[in-house]
Amino acid sequence: MLLNVKFQFAQLQLTSSNFVVRMRTAEIRATLIESYKCSELMMNTRRRIQMLQPNEEEVIESKVRRSTSWWKQLRTVTQRSFLNMSRDIGYYLLRIIFYVVVSITIGIIFFHIGTDSNSILARGKCVSFIYGFMICLSCGGLPFFIEELKLFQVERSKGHYGEAAFVLANIISSFPFLLVISLFCGVIIYFMVQFHPGATNLAFFCINLFCCLSVAETCIMTVASVVPNVLMGIGTGTGVLIFMMMPSQIFRRLPDIPKFFWRYPMSYLSFTTWAMQVQ
Repeated sequence: MLLNVKFQFAQLQLTSSNFVVRMRTAEIRATLIESYKCSELMMNTRRRIQMLQPNEEEVIESKVRRSTSWWKQLRTVTQRSFLNMSRDIGYYLLRIIFYVVVSITIGIIFFHIGTDSNSILARGKCVSFIYGFMICLSCGGLPFFIEELKLFQVERSKGHYGEAAFVLANIISSFPFLLVISLFCGVIIYFMVQFHPGATNLAFFCINLFCCLSVAETCIMTVASVVPNVLMGIGTGTGVLIFMMMPSQIFRRLPDIPKFFWRYPMSYLSFTTWAMQVQ
């Protein structure tokens, strides 16, 4: 009986000593961890990790980009963008219909105004209506371009292609649609309004309209890359186009525009000013 009691007492002492050792080990480990968290060594390690992480991402991105040539990226993005513009009726197809309807309306209102001196005022109003109202229809493509921009940001983060390929692809893919709009509207307005006769005058009018629409589309694309949502984009894009039209000769003659800011430099920066002058 006495031997059992001694054996149990010795076992209890051994268990308590092991528990104390484990407690001391846990305390030492916790103390070391806390000391490391507050040490300068950990701060330097974190700083080194943050410095190395972007470099690793750039290496991965460069490897992905090297796998395909830049021309192949441009061709692929252009084909996809053109396919989206062709399939989505609201991107360009619906706007082509609106442009044609507006052109027919202009032709009906200013039907055969002539080219004599008595029709100078009517021709000026007609040209102002063309380069004033029709350019504002460019805002219709902003929601679709914002969707493409979101897709570009995702694919750009994965390193599929860069900004230059995206911008050039959108310019190339939208070129046929803008050319169709310029030709259709230019021919309808030219023959219904009866501007100065001649193939050269017709070609000049279509080219002038094409350049104005291209610059307006560029302004809308620039606004879409800055604003966060569609509603702000439509409002801002319309405001930018109207702001560009203010110093032109749509509303007042160039000598009557105030010299400060509006004539110098805004009248020289506005694309509608040059379109009105050359027309």
